[in-house]
Order: sequence, then structure tokens, then C-alpha cells
Amino acid sequence: GRLKTREARADMEALLATDNDNFCREASAITLGDMGDKKAITALKEGMKDKSVNVRMRSVRALAKLGDRSGRDLALKTLIKEGDVTGKLLASDALQEIGDKSVIPELESHQNDPNVWTRIYAKLAVKKIGLAGLSEHARIEYFKESFKDTQYEVNQWAAIELAKTGTGEAVKVLKESSKDKNLPGSYAAYKVLTKLVERGKLTKEEIQ
Repeated sequence: GRLKTREARADMEALLATDNDNFCREASAITLGDMGDKKAITALKEGMKDKSVNVRMRSVRALAKLGDRSGRDLALKTLIKEGDVTGKLLASDALQEIGDKSVIPELESHQNDPNVWTRIYAKLAVKKIGLAGLSEHARIEYFKESFKDTQYEVNQWAAIELAKTGTGEAVKVLKESSKDKNLPGSYAAYKVLTKLVERGKLTKEEIQ
């Protein structure tokens, strides 16, 4: 999918429709989204009916990458009503890709939901959707502000996204945040920095 090998589209569509393995169907949906071929939209819409919530949410996200937002309501319903832990996480990813800020009030209304995972991923989805339309500098400031949130999953997401950004400005925010022990996100920032050291992206001296 990342190689944009569009001649494999028909094979991926067949796997999505017929393979017995949930993970294979899930990977096929991801691949079709990454290919960028809008001819896959019909197959992915069928994928939204799959028995596996993971496949359904991967199909919604893939459709959004192809410019089709028709899975918005399904993703919202999965996050607030139906999905298991992984399904809710993937629904938040799909809603981020769709980028429709009109769902934010509905998500915010579930941030005190009796289901702990609904609460967590509703809050995370709001944060993810809020990224839409921001410049790189504004995104970095947004992640920095997110470290003030008391929810660990939000802190972890912000730290990972800063690491993905990888600019000097992003790494600086990680370093500064990791040293502020009064900041809820300091631990998440530190953990991500240590991962960057393990991967050879930074040295121990650089994160002191």
C-alpha cells in the first residue's frame, strides 16, 4: 500500500471480502487506504459491514484517506456504544482521519461515560480531531498543551506524535516536558525520549 502498488488492488479487495483471517482482512483494508486508489471505495464500503470491529474501523479510516467520509457515523457509534477497547481506539483513529469537528460535542458528552474506555477514547478522539488544519508549529504547541491533560493515553499520544514530527522544536518540547515533574505528561515524554535513545535517534547526553 505504501508503495502505491495499485495493480494489487483487486487482490487486496478479494482478501478483504473473502479471507477467513480477521488480521488478513484488517491488513487488506489498511493497504487499500494507503494505495490511494479511489476504485477501492466500493470494496471498503463492504468492509464496513465486516463481522470484525477492527476490519470495520480500518475500512472507515481507509475510506477517509480516499476522501470518503461515509463511515463517520459508524465510527462514532463504535466509539461511544459498541466497540471493545481496540475497536474504540481504532474508531478514534478513523474519526481523526475524517476530521469532522462537528462530532466533538457528542464526544465531549461521553467523557464521563460509565465505560472507562469510552471515556478515554472519547477524550482522545476530541484531541485528535482538534489537529485538523493546524500548521506544524501550531501542532507542536497543541501537543505541548496536551501534556497538561491528566489522562495518560492523551499524554502518550502527544509524546508519540512529537517523536514522529522529529524536528528540533518537537524534540525540545519533549525534553522540556519530561523534566517538568509537575506536568501530568512528563512521564510519557520521558518514556518516548528513552525510546528514541534506544533507536539511536538521540544520545543519552542529549536528553539530560
